[in-house]
Amino acid sequence: MHSDFERLDYLISQMDRAFFVNLDPTPVFKGILNASQVRKGSDNAIQIPQGADASYLEASFAGAEAGKEHILTILSSSLKVNREQFKIKLGI
Repeated sequence: MHSDFERLDYLISQMDRAFFVNLDPTPVFKGILNASQVRKGSDNAIQIPQGADASYLEASFAGAEAGKEHILTILSSSLKVNREQFKIKLGI
C-alpha cells in the first residue's frame, strides 16, 4: 500500500502531465482528407474547401477540479491520522 505522500506525488504528477499536454487546443476538421498539410498558429490562415469545416476542441479541465478535491481529501485524512498518532505519543 502506498503512503499518502506517494499517492499525492503520483496524483499531482499525473494532473500536471494532463494539464500540460492539453493546453494546446486540438484542431478538428470535417471534410478535409489531408489535414496534415494544415498549419496552425496565428501566422497561418486556414483555407478549407466549400462544405468543409474547421474548429478547435479545447479541454474543459473538469478533471483538474476533481483531482484538486481528491488531493485535499488525502491531505486532510493524512493530517488527522498524524495528529492522532502525535497525541498518542505525547499521552494526550
